[in-house]
Amino acid sequence: MMTRNRSRAGFTLAEILLSMLVFSIAITTILALLARSIETVDEIVMKDEAMRLSSAVEAFMDSLAFDSVYQKFVVEGQPLVVYFYRGDPNGSLRTRSDAEKANFGEDSTPPPYTGLEGRPGEDFILVAKARIPGDPYLAGDIPVKKGNAFRVELTLSSANPVDAASMPPSSATYPAAVLVFDAVFSPDNRNISLAGVDFNTPLGSPPVYEYSFAVRR
Repeated sequence: MMTRNRSRAGFTLAEILLSMLVFSIAITTILALLARSIETVDEIVMKDEAMRLSSAVEAFMDSLAFDSVYQKFVVEGQPLVVYFYRGDPNGSLRTRSDAEKANFGEDSTPPPYTGLEGRPGEDFILVAKARIPGDPYLAGDIPVKKGNAFRVELTLSSANPVDAASMPPSSATYPAAVLVFDAVFSPDNRNISLAGVDFNTPLGSPPVYEYSFAVRR
C-alpha cells in the first residue's frame, strides 16, 4: 500500500501577524522619510524665493535717502515685507508724490494685473517689491499666494563700522559713510492678502534666509 504525506499549505496566524508588523514598520518609516523630504523641498523653495527677493530689498533701500534709512531702520527698527505680484505692463506706471517719496522712496511700478488668467511676460509681468508699514501701495497690489510673502527684519551687522550699542540718535552725528545691515527673511504664512499684513505681531515662523548688505551715504 502506498502512502502519501500531504503537507498542509498556508501560513500560521503568528506568521501573518509578524509579516503585518514588519510591513507596518516599513510603511511608517517610508512615510516619515517622505514627509521630511517634502518639508525639505518646501524649505528649499522658500529659500530660493527669498534669495530672489533680496534684490528688491536693496533696490528699496537705495531709493531712500541715507537719513531716512537711518531713521527708519536704525532708530525705529521698522521691518519690511517683500513679495512678488503680477503687474500689468500695459498700464500707466504708478508714481509717488514728493511727500510719499520722502517716506517710501522712489517707486514707478506697473499697476496690478486684474485678470484671472494670462500669459507671463505678455499679459502680466512678475514684479518684486519691498514695502514698509503705511505704504499706500501695500494694499494696492493684488493678493499674493499664502507663504509667498516674507517679513524682513533689518538689524545692524557686526561688520558695521559703529557698534549697534554706540549708534547716535540721528544720522547727523553718525561718523561713518556706510550702514551694514543683516536681513533676516521669515515667511508670513498667515496672510493671503498684503492688505492684511500685521507688522506688529511676531510671525513665529523660523527664518529661511539671511544675508548682509550695505547702504552708503
